Amino acid sequence: MYLLFMMLKYIKQEHIEKHVASTDIDVTMVEDTYIDEEEEEEGDYYSDDDDDDEGVSEDVINKATALFVAICNNDKDCKSISSELFLNAAKTPKSIELNDEEHKQLFAAIDQDGDGALCLDEFINYFASYSEYLYDVFDAVVPNSENDTEWYYLNGAGETIGPFALTEFINLYKGKTITDQSNVWNEDMESWRILKEVTSLVNHIQNA
Repeated sequence: MYLLFMMLKYIKQEHIEKHVASTDIDVTMVEDTYIDEEEEEEGDYYSDDDDDDEGVSEDVINKATALFVAICNNDKDCKSISSELFLNAAKTPKSIELNDEEHKQLFAAIDQDGDGALCLDEFINYFASYSEYLYDVFDAVVPNSENDTEWYYLNGAGETIGPFALTEFINLYKGKTITDQSNVWNEDMESWRILKEVTSLVNHIQNA
């Protein structure tokens, strides 16, 4: 496909040169027109690949759905989250507490079609990029399965140590086996991070 695109580009350029040689048309104007067309074609060509790269994994969908149902008071038939349900679920978090304006801003950010209700697809799309933040905001209703997340850390020799349940990991911190500067990881994280930079873990430690 790319080779065909380059061949067409060459043919167009050759056509421009021949056409300009026999007319008084401004070559810059003609080239700009073709460039615009080529950019549109090239954009169309690459758009499908971009969509594939942005696919949401099954694991993310399952976790987002579980949190969506939890916010709906564990009603598995719930089709949308109203602003009232949204606010009630975020009332008593252990991690992050938002004021009224911040709640409204978060709700609006998730409500992509602006209809005043959050459907599952909208929630999944937002969750895919901001899962850690949503878990913190809705800590009071986070499904119990999320407490089963397995944590790992790197020791002084760079060896991976784990897995540990959240409660065990917190005890490692309290016993000073790991510190704020320790490299930690779980399967929901893209890469190793310094413990003090992992907001959800820090909040759980502080509230333990």
